[in-house]
Amino acid sequence: MTPATLRLDFAAKRVDLSMQVDYGGSSYVVNTRSSEAVLMKLNPGQASFDGTKLPTTGCAAASTCGTSVQGMIVGESAQRAGFAYQINDTLPGAAAR
Repeated sequence: MTPATLRLDFAAKRVDLSMQVDYGGSSYVVNTRSSEAVLMKLNPGQASFDGTKLPTTGCAAASTCGTSVQGMIVGESAQRAGFAYQINDTLPGAAAR
């Protein structure tokens, strides 16, 4: 994975993610920053965020491809963040990667 970029907008309760993951001969790119919609939201009263079916390019089957993310914000001034992700790239009738 190349370095990921997270942008947090506390006023809009929005989190944007940009990352590239190379795996199994494929290069996946997730980018929510170009979307007008809030694709990942900050959870009220918690220092966490999540999103499902995030736009992902580089998939074998674009119609069934998407990325799910769950993350957290830590530190006294919210200076750190971490997240886990799952890229769903399967063809109908094929085994998941």
